[in-house]
Amino acid sequence: MINGVSMLLSKLPGTYVNLLIETIEEWGISSEEILADTHITFEDLQKTYWYVDSKVFIQLLEKSVRLTGNAAFPIIMANKMKVSHYGNVGIAAMSSKNLDQALRVLEEFIGLYCGVFKLRLEIEGEKAFLYLTYILVESESTNKFIAFLAASFANIIRKLIKTESDIFIFLKQKQSFINNNFAYKFEQVKDAVSFDRELLNIHLETADEIVFKLAMKQCIRDTDKHIKSRQTKSIIRSQIIELIETSLIQKNIGQLNLSEVAKQLNISSRTLQRYLEIKDTTFKALIAEVRKQYAEAMLIQNELSIQEISEFLGYADVSHFSRAFKNWTGVTPKAFRK
Repeated sequence: MINGVSMLLSKLPGTYVNLLIETIEEWGISSEEILADTHITFEDLQKTYWYVDSKVFIQLLEKSVRLTGNAAFPIIMANKMKVSHYGNVGIAAMSSKNLDQALRVLEEFIGLYCGVFKLRLEIEGEKAFLYLTYILVESESTNKFIAFLAASFANIIRKLIKTESDIFIFLKQKQSFINNNFAYKFEQVKDAVSFDRELLNIHLETADEIVFKLAMKQCIRDTDKHIKSRQTKSIIRSQIIELIETSLIQKNIGQLNLSEVAKQLNISSRTLQRYLEIKDTTFKALIAEVRKQYAEAMLIQNELSIQEISEFLGYADVSHFSRAFKNWTGVTPKAFRK
C-alpha cells in the first residue's frame, strides 16, 4: 500500500463498536467506561450507519482485552458477528444464491464500509481461501484486530451455510490466545480463512433473487456516490498518479496494470474502473499524463539525452517516445527542447 493513506480510507463500520460494547457488557463493563477518552457519543451508537476510525477501534479492542483480562476477547466478539453488520452489502451477500456469490459480493463491495482491509477469494486445488490484506502497520494491537476480522468472516461463512464444516483460520501472528470455535494456524505466510471449495456451491437458506437484485443495485449506487465525492476523487487520483510515478522510477511501468493498481489501493478492479468511467478517463490516459509531465520537465532541464528520457519513461525505443510526445504537444522532443 502506498504511503499517505487518507483518513477517509481508514474507516470501519460503527457497528463494530456497537458489537464491542454488547460483548464487553457481559463482563459488567459499561459503555461509558470503554468509550472514555474517545469522541464516540451515545448518538453515534444509535445511528443505523456510522463510521469509526480504525485507530480508535483498535485502541478499543486493546482496552477491552486489558479490562476483561481475556486475550481471546476479539475472538469472542467475532463470534457474534453477522453479515448484516455490513449494511446493504451484507443484505446482498445474505440473499445470494450460494456461498461463492455471497463472498464475491463482499470481495467487491466491502470497501464501502471498511477502508483499511480488502478481501480476496481464491481457489487453490480443493481448498478455497478468503485472504485478508490490509494497510495497517503490524503490531500487537493490530494483530488483535486482524484476528477479530479473520474470526468474524469465518463465523459469517458458517452462519451463511449453516453447517459445521471444517473452517480454518490462518494468521501471520504468533499465538496469543486459545479458542476452540475454529481451527487456528499461527505464524503463517498470509492471513486467511480456508475451507473446502465444495462449500462455495452450498445454496443459502436466505437466498432471495429479488432482494439480491435490489441490494446489488443499492451497492452500486452507494459505490458511485462514494467515488463521486470530491474528497474521494482527489484521493484516488493522487494515489494512482503516485503509483505510476513510482513505477517509472523503479523502471517497471510496463508491469503496472489496472488490477495491480486496484490491489495497491485496496479496492476492487470494478470499483476502480467505475471511478475512471466517472472521471471520463482511462488508466492508459493517466499513464500518458504522467509520462508527458516527466518528459517535458526532463527536456527542459536538459540533463539527459532524448534516448535516456525515452528509456526512463519505459518506451521500447526513441521513435515510440517521439511519436507519443508529438501527439501530446504537437512537436517532437527535439523541437520542444530547442
